Amino acid sequence: MDIKKILALAIVVLAVFSCMSVVSAGLFDFLGGGVNNATYTFDGFTLDLPENANFTNDTNTDNGFEEKVYDIEWTEESGKNVSISVTTAKGDSLVSDVNEFIDNWVSDGAKSEGTYKDWNIININGVKVQLFEDLDLNFTFSGYILTKHTGSELITIEGDDLAVLKSVADTYKEI
Repeated sequence: MDIKKILALAIVVLAVFSCMSVVSAGLFDFLGGGVNNATYTFDGFTLDLPENANFTNDTNTDNGFEEKVYDIEWTEESGKNVSISVTTAKGDSLVSDVNEFIDNWVSDGAKSEGTYKDWNIININGVKVQLFEDLDLNFTFSGYILTKHTGSELITIEGDDLAVLKSVADTYKEI
């Protein structure tokens, strides 16, 4: 072989290996890299969350409506612990629309930060916890709430990291 053929072959091999680094992001996941997602069913909808997520849930019917709270925790590949809450509420005493829910939070000191797709964003950083305020203790909420009202149900996704909440909301599918 002459030098031109060897050089051309070397360039082709180099190009193939260069492309492999871009393509391999999903190609070699069978080797154990990455956390896989699973689809979890809630009250009339699904969300895709890491399959290593741990759930605890509670149902509250004290306020004239039924509220189901799912506390969800998982550990990301980086070792960071993530904690969010997904809440569904329905009943006669529930707010009539999402704006009423937002206004209630804003009247307590939260900030409405617009929308993300068909979700409304509420910044609750620094909002005083009313229960503790009545006891002369100064505790505050932190984080964000993504919320939507489907006509019969109020859905919220709450947590400290807005980017995580948005990525979870992106997987929302009604069933």
